[in-house]
Amino acid sequence: MTLRFADLPLRAKGIVIITVPLALLLAALASVFVADRQSRIAEDQVRVTLEIQSGIQEIHASIAEAATAMRGYLLTGRTDFLDPFNRAEDRLPVVLDEVGRRLRDEEQKDAPRTHPHARRRESRSSPTPETGRHPARRRARGPCGQAHRGQAGPR
Repeated sequence: MTLRFADLPLRAKGIVIITVPLALLLAALASVFVADRQSRIAEDQVRVTLEIQSGIQEIHASIAEAATAMRGYLLTGRTDFLDPFNRAEDRLPVVLDEVGRRLRDEEQKDAPRTHPHARRRESRSSPTPETGRHPARRRARGPCGQAHRGQAGPR
């Protein structure tokens, strides 16, 4: 003996009529929450990508400025041309660290493992015990071999 919908009591029909649309509404609401979450994740990834791209452009501009400054110094011998070089030399490690940190953060989100070059880079960037200075950092030198720090030479 099979019950058809028309044969159900009025209370059962009311429950079915209210439950079915309510279940569909809840399913739609859940799908909106999932889509919103995915959209926020995608926006965060785009933001990080744009920050990395901006950092790379800043690195490129600093290198170009340093090269131009060094070229001007070598052509003229004027130490005031070394100011942009020294500014770029000071700024480049900071920007490189920022971009590297963002890249490592994104890598760790995707795959939690240590990048093989990270250990090598960390050992190179630590100060040497003898001098207390970073081995890769050298100042531009003026014509007398003195480290240049904003002194204006003959014009």
